[in-house]
Parts: sequence; structure tokens; C-alpha cells
Amino acid sequence: MSAPSFPSECPPQETVAQFLDGRLDTPQREDVERHITVCPICFDVILAAGRGLDETTPAVGARTPNATTAKVPS
Repeated sequence: MSAPSFPSECPPQETVAQFLDGRLDTPQREDVERHITVCPICFDVILAAGRGLDETTPAVGARTPNATTAKVPS
């Protein structure tokens, strides 16, 4: 599987990796957080990568299901 292609306005892949690892300083982290609120490509990449980091905690920026619409497995 090849790495996703990021548009030029997206943070570099190294920055995304540092974001996931918690290695960015506060201004850089806030820049990435702002960016993923408007970029579905980066949001999906970070969400998918975060799922693989630790299955016991939600991924960075993970959307929690609405209690009224969440489906409970039977």
C-alpha cells in the first residue's frame, strides 16, 4: 500500500508522524489540529494511523458516536 498523497497545503508527512507521536511543540500541534478540522484527507490519515497506535484509546481527533445513533452489537 502506498502512502497517501497530501495536497501542498497539508503538513509534511514527517510533521504528521511527529503529531501522532506527541513530539510537536504547542504552536505546531495547534497548527495541525486546526488543519485537520478543514482537511478530510489529513483527518482520515491521522484517524487511521491513530487507531494503529493504541487500540485502548481513541485516535487523535476521533469522532465519538452520538449516543442516540450509535449501534450496539447484538
